[in-house]
Amino acid sequence: MSVIYLDTMSRLSTRLEPLNRAGWLEYKDYSIDRHFDHLAFSYRVGAPEMEFQVEMHGRKTVLTQPHCMLMMPGDHAVTTALKPCHELYFVFEHPERILGGNPPGILDFGLLFPPENSIFFEYAANFKRLLNSPITPAICTQLDCLALSILSTTFYSDNSGSTGSPIEQIEGYINNHYSDQLDFRILARRFGMSFSNFRKQWHERHDLPPGATVAQLRNRHARELLLNRQLTIGEVAAMSGYPDARYFSRFFRKMNNMTPGEFRELNTTVS
Repeated sequence: MSVIYLDTMSRLSTRLEPLNRAGWLEYKDYSIDRHFDHLAFSYRVGAPEMEFQVEMHGRKTVLTQPHCMLMMPGDHAVTTALKPCHELYFVFEHPERILGGNPPGILDFGLLFPPENSIFFEYAANFKRLLNSPITPAICTQLDCLALSILSTTFYSDNSGSTGSPIEQIEGYINNHYSDQLDFRILARRFGMSFSNFRKQWHERHDLPPGATVAQLRNRHARELLLNRQLTIGEVAAMSGYPDARYFSRFFRKMNNMTPGEFRELNTTVS
């Protein structure tokens, strides 16, 4: 099965925003370069191994585990299946009409990794099962409902109002955006905290200051990226939050007592 266009099909209810199209793609093994004018949700799993590359805003990341991705109008992404994967996806043409117009919680590269106990997996399995059924008005309505449920348990789940304390929200933001250029004063204001209160609460919860925490997260990410020989040192630098490759090399040597090239030679083999 590939793509089913649903926008012209009848529904039991006209009160829900209708899906435009949906599909289950097996053994996807190609690249797509797309400017989005719609909401596009994807869930990808390996077939059986996952190696999937996403490029946005001049940065790249390579994924080796199942993941969800959400693209919104105005986004531009190049996605490449470096190894075949299976993909469940759906499209809403008018995302401004869904879920009260609330913006989704978009993370780095539009990615999210659902926890193992998430009800998302039950919704996704039911969505896939319905796609394999004869498409009737009742099935179309169920697919519309399930797509909204999938969004509400993934990228919209942080808009419920019960997201934890401001410091917990900041911690979550840093864990997902450590490769961005972070200004902790601006970040504190964004989540309703004074900078002094942010520093006080952070010190109570962490051994390292926020800047050192970000450095550790970036270093861990860089070490993982360096294991992929398809990426240049410059690409690894940019994807780790350091557009200047020379500065990245100095940072990496300070953190690991070796250069990025030396680390790669010690930890990878040429096949």
